[in-house]
Amino acid sequence: MEFVPKMHGSQVKLGSVAIGKTDPFRRALIGLAPLVVGLFIVLLTVYYASSLPLQPWYLNIILAVCVVFEIGNTM
Repeated sequence: MEFVPKMHGSQVKLGSVAIGKTDPFRRALIGLAPLVVGLFIVLLTVYYASSLPLQPWYLNIILAVCVVFEIGNTM
């Protein structure tokens, strides 16, 4: 795992994770896992934010937007 950003010419590599040799099916599962889990978390957040009784009501919207933004950027 690499967490430190590195310059490669005019591009910045923000990090990487090495995976072992796998067949194409498992590699596809590894690639789709962040999308599936992230989408599940986003949908769960929107569901709970719409049902939470926070007062005032706009706190629900702020909470949902912050979580969706953060999860969306890390998927």
